Amino acid sequence: MNKSIERRRLPQPVAIAVTICFILAVLMMSAATQPTNAGAGSSGATQDPPAAQVNAFKAEAAPYKQGILQLVNMQDDMGKDWTPLCNAACIRTGLDAGAALAAIAKQKYPNIENPSWASNFEDKVGTWRHLAEDREKIVKAYLNDKVGALVKTKAKDLDKARGNMTTLTGFALPADFDDREKAHAALANELSPMLALVGMTMPDNSVFTVYDASLDALLAEAKKQAGAWGWGATLHDPLIEAKARSWVSNLDPKAQIIDMGLTDAAWQVNKNNLGIPTGRYRRGLVMYRKPGVEPCVVAKFSFEQNYVGGRYDAMAKTSGMTYLVRMQTCK
Repeated sequence: MNKSIERRRLPQPVAIAVTICFILAVLMMSAATQPTNAGAGSSGATQDPPAAQVNAFKAEAAPYKQGILQLVNMQDDMGKDWTPLCNAACIRTGLDAGAALAAIAKQKYPNIENPSWASNFEDKVGTWRHLAEDREKIVKAYLNDKVGALVKTKAKDLDKARGNMTTLTGFALPADFDDREKAHAALANELSPMLALVGMTMPDNSVFTVYDASLDALLAEAKKQAGAWGWGATLHDPLIEAKARSWVSNLDPKAQIIDMGLTDAAWQVNKNNLGIPTGRYRRGLVMYRKPGVEPCVVAKFSFEQNYVGGRYDAMAKTSGMTYLVRMQTCK
């Protein structure tokens, strides 16, 4: 005869307590296996910094606000060709402020990040810290960008000269067209005091790419037109030509002179509005070879004298070679 087995039941209050304990245990195990929400971003930042810590950081950072804003402006100005240039004093302010604030942050507020409730710049303490720590990187990127803006302007000048080469009778090449490093240094010279502040003598070489491309195009056009120019410098004056020889050696110490002569048969006189002479000049051409360059190079020169005390003086300071040259088929 089968007998049903009666199950023993726990008293109701005890059963409820056991159920609650079981549910809590499951929840605790689930929480332990879930990844912790570290807040916004992937930097590993934990919870918001306490308001008191944020306020303390802001109070210590306040004296450096101007310098930090200089760094912000440098970041914002990158890629903009016509913004005012941050000079050496401006950059020094940013670097000094950044260094001081970075030291404070390292000592008292390491790894502090922006609180989630920050809505204005002053409360973004993490941004201030990063700006301070990245100060040299920001300045270097800014200076590379600004040299690049100058380079673009010079490249446009070369492109314009190429288009006007016939009007300029070929005198469109810079005298140091075969020395790229010298040209690059000249382009960067305007910013050299600022570059020195972060230990840079030259910017990233990639900024000169656009200039080099324009110069290559100008050189190609100059070679193409080298046979189009006449000479015409058939007149001579030994004293003036002796001066011109010394100017050529200054223009290019390695130049090998092929021919030289004057284009003005007589002195050309400059006068003021009253018809009184102010000076006179005679111009000429010199053709020379540059090592490794074909064809020949031609430069213009001018010998000038000022009119002083009723006579022309020996030589004016404005005498000398032109800063532009042309390529021409060698004689």
